[in-house]
Amino acid sequence: MNVANSKFIAISHFDDTHITKVEWLATSTEMTPDEFKSETDFEVQAFQKYQSTKIFVEFRYFGYALTPEEEAWHFGALQATFEKVGLKKIAVMVSPEIYAFVTTNQNPETTPKRFYEMSYFDDETKAYDWLKS
Repeated sequence: MNVANSKFIAISHFDDTHITKVEWLATSTEMTPDEFKSETDFEVQAFQKYQSTKIFVEFRYFGYALTPEEEAWHFGALQATFEKVGLKKIAVMVSPEIYAFVTTNQNPETTPKRFYEMSYFDDETKAYDWLKS
């Protein structure tokens, strides 16, 4: 069920599965750095409100060009929330091209340690099945 929208994100939450879906919209190409930070706060508020233990991120239409500093800030802002809500899994939906890249270039030795499982998908059904398992 859709629970919140902004110009750049649509958020849904499904009580029966404890899954929160964050859908980045194509309008994200128009975001400014300040808007990106506001959208991250928007995500955090939803995760806290719904105590999201499983998250589905629709990332195929994300068009904002993150700087390395913004990426590190975003990761840090979300990590603290993930720990507070007891996050278990994140499924990230990406384009087939990105999926091929991330699945062949992941290095367990350089991947940050997490207390939750994270996996990339190019098939929405497989992503939801994984989250529900």
